[in-house]
Amino acid sequence: MTENRLLQSFKYCPNCAAPALTIHDERKLVCNNCSFTYFHNISAAAAAIIEHDSKILITVRGHEPQAGMLDLPGGFADPGETIEAALKREIHEELNLEIPNLRYFTSEPNIYVYKDIPYYVIDSVFTCRCDDLEKMKLSDEIAAVKFLKPGDIPLDKIAFDSIRNAIRRYIDTLK
Repeated sequence: MTENRLLQSFKYCPNCAAPALTIHDERKLVCNNCSFTYFHNISAAAAAIIEHDSKILITVRGHEPQAGMLDLPGGFADPGETIEAALKREIHEELNLEIPNLRYFTSEPNIYVYKDIPYYVIDSVFTCRCDDLEKMKLSDEIAAVKFLKPGDIPLDKIAFDSIRNAIRRYIDTLK
């Protein structure tokens, strides 16, 4: 992708309202009138490979983008939040689970398209164990969960390339 569609959606300068904007690369927009500069920086997100009884907890997305596709639990970090805190918060919000022991596994770049606008993301993926699933309650973001053996995960049904690559890498570590 040579130019970010998000930046192309800016028609007027957010500072002076002039229509004279230049996209300098995939993440920088400059007003030719007042020199206002906007950087569309990468977003941080986290996902968890939750291990349980030699299987992995896989979610089914309940919302767009990619509703109905498979995913790992997780989501975007909020401002001022560590990536670990973001992942624990997201797992609690999505599944009502407490995950005390996260282990960093890998990171993968991703392009998250929301309402036809691409956002550049770095997904940090962690592994963890969860032996107590009695309190699990799904939010509306999650249509269902599946517990699959790593080799049985249909990688072509995973919603995002970054998550697919992380799961593939995880499976490779088990061989």
